[in-house]
Amino acid sequence: MSPHVTPFLALALCLGQVLHAQNGVLPKPSIRAEPASVIPRGQTVTIVCQGPAGVDTFRLEKEGKVLYPDVKSLHGTEAQAAFPVPTSEDTAGLYHCLYYNGADWSQRSEPLQLVVTEDPQTPWDDSNSSGLSTEHVSILTGVSVALLLCVFLVLIVLCCQRRKKHNLATVDRLPEKDGEMHTPTPTAGGPPDVTYAQLDHRILTQRTAQAASLQPTEPTAEFSTYAALATR
Repeated sequence: MSPHVTPFLALALCLGQVLHAQNGVLPKPSIRAEPASVIPRGQTVTIVCQGPAGVDTFRLEKEGKVLYPDVKSLHGTEAQAAFPVPTSEDTAGLYHCLYYNGADWSQRSEPLQLVVTEDPQTPWDDSNSSGLSTEHVSILTGVSVALLLCVFLVLIVLCCQRRKKHNLATVDRLPEKDGEMHTPTPTAGGPPDVTYAQLDHRILTQRTAQAASLQPTEPTAEFSTYAALATR
């Protein structure tokens, strides 16, 4: 063997060992479930795997088994891949993800526990919660409009009653005014006004008795005698 080849072989072996050591300490990827790790049956959960830049492919495993095809990573500041998983009775369990950088596979990520429930109403369901809030707002709006209409109707009824009472009071005062306006006044050249005065019955009786004693044949006066006095 040429003495010049030996140094190159030694350098190649050293580089191979360095690369192998670097490949053995690849950082673990991260794993998460969107929108949540607790999801009702029949919904779709998305498991997102994320790793360092330069990752080529991501793989998703369930309890050590590859049940889904590998996904090419989306390159950026950090590489990531999304795995849509329809939920069923067999979906619940532990999930891991790992990535391939073109030379070797990384270690598995921390486990992700996926829980499938039977109740479709879960706290993380943002669409459902927004629907409930919208329904509440609609109910409150309807109640507010109904209350405003009731108040408006009450005000109308009160105004009508007040106007009716005012009209009745006006009608009651009309005869008095009419009576004052239609009081007959004496016309020019007409007969003078006549004022009647009632005379005292006892005085008249005494005078009548005296007159009777003087003139027995004259008739007695009545109880009340009225004298007509002409006024100017």
